[in-house]
Amino acid sequence: LTCLTCLVCFIASMPPPSVTGVASHATLGVFKKLWRRRDPVLRSWEDCGQPKITLQVGSESALLGIYQTAKDNGVPTFIVVDAGRTQIAPNTRTVIAVGPARIEDVDKVTNHLKLL
Repeated sequence: LTCLTCLVCFIASMPPPSVTGVASHATLGVFKKLWRRRDPVLRSWEDCGQPKITLQVGSESALLGIYQTAKDNGVPTFIVVDAGRTQIAPNTRTVIAVGPARIEDVDKVTNHLKLL
């Protein structure tokens, strides 16, 4: 089984619609990245119903640490860097997608985080 996890850096000034938007950007970004490589994990993820979960991260530095850990473990990732067109400062890293990948591999990176 495979899953995709969006990790949102909790920024107090980010309203719920912005959270939804950046999580969507991350999901689409990692999908396109894997699609270009014709990665077979996409088929597995689609066959499982494209399960997704959203978790919260307390700081941008923690987000970057998890991003690096996922990459080091071979888990697909995509990071969203905000353009600064809303309430978030430009170049702020707001969310990362971890996966889609085997649930066990995603859990190794994210199991310590709480639901958003």
